[in-house]
Amino acid sequence: MLPLLPFIAGLVTGAVTAKLWRNGKTSQTLANAKAKTSETLESARTSIREATVSGLSRLEASSAAMREKLTAVEAAPDAATPEEAPAPAPATKKATRPRKADATPGAGEAPAEPVAGETE
Repeated sequence: MLPLLPFIAGLVTGAVTAKLWRNGKTSQTLANAKAKTSETLESARTSIREATVSGLSRLEASSAAMREKLTAVEAAPDAATPEEAPAPAPATKKATRPRKADATPGAGEAPAEPVAGETE
């Protein structure tokens, strides 16, 4: 008897669905639901679009303000007298990684020193 319960429930559900499908109100209700759903989606798209435009314009205004602030800071040191101007930093040679030799160093050659940050 227990295995027959899902079968009977399926028959009843199918009969009710067929009856509602034939009913004219059901198709109108489905059409109304479809229209409301499309209106809701369109309003959501509009809201998202407006929020995106608002956020991008705020970002643009913020970037312009920061750019203006940075150019004002850069212009101020240029107006300093030569005595107050900082001395240019000495050029440093960039540490390069030594090339690996094809053969091991000979008796007369010194082994290559490791570069800073490199472990053996």
